[in-house]
This record gives sequence, C-alpha cells and structure tokens, in this order.
Amino acid sequence: MHYCATSSATRKVLRTHEQLGAIRTRGSLLVLEVLRFAGELRHPPAVKVPTASGRTTGELKIAEQLISQLSSRFDPRKFEDTYQESLLSLVKQKLAGKPVHTRTKAPRATSVVDIMSKLKASLKQVKTDSHRGKKRAA
Repeated sequence: MHYCATSSATRKVLRTHEQLGAIRTRGSLLVLEVLRFAGELRHPPAVKVPTASGRTTGELKIAEQLISQLSSRFDPRKFEDTYQESLLSLVKQKLAGKPVHTRTKAPRATSVVDIMSKLKASLKQVKTDSHRGKKRAA
C-alpha cells in the first residue's frame, strides 16, 4: 500500500458520537486521522477572547514566577492509562461470570478560594524552601 497515494473519507461511531475521518497510508501502515464536520468548526471572529485589561502586571509576574519555579521535564512514564486498566478489569469480571457493578461518585461540595493569595503563598513557600536548601549546601 505504500505506493498508493490516495486517501479515503470515512465515518466512525465512538460510543454515541459519529466522527468523520480520513484513512491514509504512511509507509506500510494505514492511519486513521480524525476530522471535524463543518458545523464543528468556528471562524476566529466567532471566538470571544477576553481582553488583557483585567490583568495586572503583578498578577502576570506572579504567574510567570510560579510557572518557572514549578516547571520540570515531561516524563510520560509518570502517567498511566487507568481507563484501559479499569475496562480490562470489568471485561475479566464479565468473562468470569461475576456481576459487574459500576460506581457513580456523588459530586463533592466545593468552596470558592482566593487564588491570588494561594499563588502568593505558594511562591513564598518555594522561595523559603529554596533559600533553606542554599544555606545547607554552603
């Protein structure tokens, strides 16, 4: 198939949602790429982007400091596909003839938090921890 430079439009249903796709060749592989229907696309003027007038330079500086201090190298091994594991467990239960019970979690009550005070406290804690570490190393 690697010599064939054609692609095929297809429709697939995943759960209850129909999706448009394109099947193409990449070397000796067939690749399914998910496409969007015309009604799913938005033109940039239709998207309302908030203006920068609501932000202060202090807030931006704190956000930049927090991001730089908490950034680390991405390691994909830290993430696991728990959905696949749970699904496989359910399939094994069904194959064994055991009844399958699904659990639905009730939504927990939430409270409104002043995020700026939390961000400032976090920055202060990171600075305090880094200063303590520097004194010990000296």
